[in-house]
Amino acid sequence: MKKINSLALLLCISLFVSAQTDTLFKDKTFRFQGQLGFNATSFLKQFIVLNNQNLTQVSPYDVNGKFLVGVKYVPSLLIGPRVGLGYSNTHTYSNNDQQTNERSTDISSRAFRVGLELQHILSKRWIIYYGVDYINHTGSTSSITTTSFTSGFPPVTNTTKTEIATTSKSTGGGPIIGIQFNIGRWVCLGTETSFYYIQSTSGSKTTSSNPNNTVPETFADSRTTQFVLPFFINCNVVF
Repeated sequence: MKKINSLALLLCISLFVSAQTDTLFKDKTFRFQGQLGFNATSFLKQFIVLNNQNLTQVSPYDVNGKFLVGVKYVPSLLIGPRVGLGYSNTHTYSNNDQQTNERSTDISSRAFRVGLELQHILSKRWIIYYGVDYINHTGSTSSITTTSFTSGFPPVTNTTKTEIATTSKSTGGGPIIGIQFNIGRWVCLGTETSFYYIQSTSGSKTTSSNPNNTVPETFADSRTTQFVLPFFINCNVVF
C-alpha cells in the first residue's frame, strides 16, 4: 500500500507539472536556464523493477547542476557548464569474542566532474544534448584488525593491531551524449552515455604493531577506456 500511495503521488505531481505552460520551447526569447537535480535511479527502480537488485546504478554522481545560455541566432540551442558531485562512506565493525578479534572497515569515495554541454531542443518534451567532461574520482579503504591473546604464567595479554590502508585516484574525461524528457516547465528527466579515457593510480600499505606483519607500501597504475551505458536517471528541477 505504501508503494501504491507513493506511485500515485508521483503521478499526480507529473500531471500537475505537465499541465503548466512550457515556456522554454514556446518562448524563443528565453535565454537562460538553470538545472539542479539528483540521481533518481535508486528511487525510480523501486517502481520499475520491483526491488530487483540486478539494476546497477552506474553513475557515481549523486547531485548534478547545469547553467545554460541560449544561442542568440539559433533559438533551439542552449549551451553552458555542467557539474556533478558524489560521495559515499561505509563503516563496518565485527567482534569475535571467542577468538578475541575485532575488525573495523571504513570505505569512502568521492566523485567530481565538470564539463560543457550543448542542448538541442527537438520538441516540447524532448531534448538531445552533447558535451565533454573532465572527471576526478578518489577512494580509500582502511581495515583495522585487533587481536588479543593470553599466554604464560602469570597470564599476560598481548594485543596486535594491524591496519591495511589502500587509496586510489582516477582522472580523465571524454565526450557524452544524452537525452532529456521535459515532464513540465519545472521538472525533467535525463540519461546519458559517456565514453571516458581514464588513468588510475592506487597504493596499498600494511602497518602493524608486530614487525613481522608490516608490508612495504605498493603502488599500481592503469589506463582504461570506459564506455558507460545509460543505466541511470537524473531528475532535475528547472529554474
